[in-house]
Amino acid sequence: MLMLISLAICGWGQNLNDALRFSENNYYGTARSIAIANAMTAIGGDLGSIGLNPAGAAVSNYNQLVISPSLTLNLNNTAYTSEAGKAFDKGISRSNKNFGLSNIGIVFNFKRHNSSIKNFTIGLIVNMNNNYSGDIFSKGQCGTSSLAGDLASLAYGIDKKEISDYDAYNNSNHSWESILAHRSGIISTLSGKIDDYMGVTELNMKAPDGKNNILLAGLLNQEYKLNRFGRKMDYIFNVGSINLRNKFYFGFNIGFTQINYSEDVNKVEMAGNPNDFVLKFTDDNTGLESQDYFTSLSYQSRYRASASGLYFKLGMIYKAFKGLRLGFAIESPTYYNINESWQSYAEVNYESEPKTKDETPLGSYKYFLSSPIRTNFGLAYTFGRLGFISADYELTNYGSIRYNDIENHGEAFDQTNQEIKDKLGLSHIFRLGLEFNVLPYLALRTGYNFKTSGLKNSSFKKDTQHSLSAGLGYSTKKHFFFDFATRVKFMPKEYLSIYGDYLRNGDTITTYSPEILLKSKMIDFIFTVGYRF
Repeated sequence: MLMLISLAICGWGQNLNDALRFSENNYYGTARSIAIANAMTAIGGDLGSIGLNPAGAAVSNYNQLVISPSLTLNLNNTAYTSEAGKAFDKGISRSNKNFGLSNIGIVFNFKRHNSSIKNFTIGLIVNMNNNYSGDIFSKGQCGTSSLAGDLASLAYGIDKKEISDYDAYNNSNHSWESILAHRSGIISTLSGKIDDYMGVTELNMKAPDGKNNILLAGLLNQEYKLNRFGRKMDYIFNVGSINLRNKFYFGFNIGFTQINYSEDVNKVEMAGNPNDFVLKFTDDNTGLESQDYFTSLSYQSRYRASASGLYFKLGMIYKAFKGLRLGFAIESPTYYNINESWQSYAEVNYESEPKTKDETPLGSYKYFLSSPIRTNFGLAYTFGRLGFISADYELTNYGSIRYNDIENHGEAFDQTNQEIKDKLGLSHIFRLGLEFNVLPYLALRTGYNFKTSGLKNSSFKKDTQHSLSAGLGYSTKKHFFFDFATRVKFMPKEYLSIYGDYLRNGDTITTYSPEILLKSKMIDFIFTVGYRF
């Protein structure tokens, strides 16, 4: 989605980005379901469809066992600009790949004779519903702002004694990023001050009236690295889906969701010319002064999250008349129990002196989150043995996401929940799929999907995620079948702020952070092996 994101440096907190990350689905499934863009709410019969509509399990009249390994390629380009409003550079292109399991499952079909209930099914299916993996790298030269300057601005008004103590992380109410910045040497107090700071990359050009005038000392070479990894997996127990007179199909799922997510960030600033960054040190014991030069700093953050959740889903498929099928499914909120941990490390390097460094303790927090209700509508028309065309619509209201404290202190998230209500809203997903059987044993497939952002103020044109997919399927005369699919997903542009915009010297003029323009796409390859019995 098109949005300006300030990339956190420490002190992770629950926010809109976390709410969307844990709540959004980017469906995988079998190669067949992915090839037709998962437009299967009214089709069924495939294990990839059961997560979308539980009634799909009862459409087929045989047992199935399938496995679908996958390969995902993440391609991105990151363009850098030193200040908002200025032109971006050509950017740096990177790619990474990861292997996963898109789908695995088994469904047992129990036939009944001389009954209005023709068959019922029980199944266990595992689907990947999101892949968080990806790397970002950007670099550029900046002469107007710095990470150190932003941290100095954040620490303004804090008595240095309160963030200098050895156990300040545990004994102080101040943010860990301010403590870490001071203890690692990224920021220090101005001469004669105890609560006003400047960054190691800055100098104080005092005005004739003695007023502080803090400026960046010289050009900085900046680097930003972000590594993400993780998946959202759904473990689905399909219980008692039934086929009523080959006309109505009903199904029910109990779903267990498991999320594992990790994020590593490293921000580096290097002196373009160390001679511009003169530093003076005073020995605490002797009072003697010495001079050195700043060469580089590094600020690293690690974040880990694991979540487990429970939800329920009801669905139905109705064969209105020959060829026409209607589908509907509704999914309850997923109730998550989330565990987070984070830690940061910072260091400053000098030309002669030993580097100064510090590390925060390992922080952790547990909380609850409820995701939105999802509704799926499907319309399909089958052309006998020639194939079918299918269309889906999915509606989700992300404004209904709610955080809750693990100890039921509701007020802990009042502000965040209100922000979610104010800024998040409806997201619409449209899926279209086509399958054509060129031979009795060979099928060609294609699909298209687009998804709007859950942000209320988003642009329909700019914030839409598109994907195109295609594939083929081959069935043997007996039990085995093989499917292959590829999907290209085009992500909306993102504008990323490396650190926050900030004020210096009590000025009303804002110093702007550099920005990164991220353009990315994801290519999936899925292969399914299935056995009917």
